[in-house]
Amino acid sequence: MISEAGSLHFGEVGNLAFIPPPLVRVVVEMLKDKGGRPFLTEANTLYMAGALICE
Repeated sequence: MISEAGSLHFGEVGNLAFIPPPLVRVVVEMLKDKGGRPFLTEANTLYMAGALICE
């Protein structure tokens, strides 16, 4: 059996630049249907002095 890791950022408050969870579910289910064992891992961002907010 094959395991696939999906590395993604789960989003943060005010950020819309992430993959919507319903789309992630579709991909995970497709991999499972093919006999895979998918799992997700966070690919977070470390801000040195906090996030910059542009106004």
